[in-house]
Amino acid sequence: MKLKDLRKTENACRWQNIIPKWFAAALKAIISNTSLITYVFMISSLFTNAGIVSIMYPFAVFGLALLEESRPGKRFWRFILSYSLSILLLKYISNLTFM
Repeated sequence: MKLKDLRKTENACRWQNIIPKWFAAALKAIISNTSLITYVFMISSLFTNAGIVSIMYPFAVFGLALLEESRPGKRFWRFILSYSLSILLLKYISNLTFM
């Protein structure tokens, strides 16, 4: 039996079918590991914006996120998101010219 006899297998093994599937798989692998990227940015936030406001991120990463056996839950990410948005809002309000 040759590859030419198996039409569906031959179509699936063509380069125009393999390359998009490879890119899709690589993109899914990157997206599924975004927590590590987020942890790196949260820790680097302390180095770029050193202060009391930024100290919360390393505490959150080392205190809760990395100590859990599995990925942090929805409550952790919602807390980090609401904390970040509130800090951004406070910084924006404090930098307005009329204040």
